[in-house]
Amino acid sequence: MRWLDYLWTAAVNCFYLFVILAIFDRLYDRPEAVVVGFLGLIYVAIRMVGLGLGWAHGHTFFHLNKQLLRIRSRLNDPPTDDEIEDMKKYEKIEREGTPKLIINGLFLGITSLACLWFLWVELWGR
Repeated sequence: MRWLDYLWTAAVNCFYLFVILAIFDRLYDRPEAVVVGFLGLIYVAIRMVGLGLGWAHGHTFFHLNKQLLRIRSRLNDPPTDDEIEDMKKYEKIEREGTPKLIINGLFLGITSLACLWFLWVELWGR
C-alpha cells in the first residue's frame, strides 16, 4: 500500500509538470514568457525551502525526543507507554515520509530545469 502512495505522489507531480510544460508551450514567443519563467523559478525555490525546513524540523524533533527519552531512562524515569507509542508513530511517519520528499524534490528539480530552459530559449534563443 505504501508503494501506491509513492506512485500517487509521482503521478500528481507528473501532472503538475505536464501543466507547466503546456503553459510554457502556449507562451512561446510572447512577452509574458520571461515573467512566467522567473515566477516558476521563484515557485520552485519557495517549495524547496518549505520541503527542506519541514524535513529538518521533523527530523530534529524526532531525534531530540529520542535523546530526551534516553536521558530520562538513564535517570531511572522510564517512559510511559504513550510516549513509546508516540515514538513508534513518529518513526513510521519519518520512514514513510522521506521518500515522498525525495520524489517531490526530484520533480521540483525537473521543474526548475524546465523553467531555466524556457528562459534560456526566450532570452537568448531568438
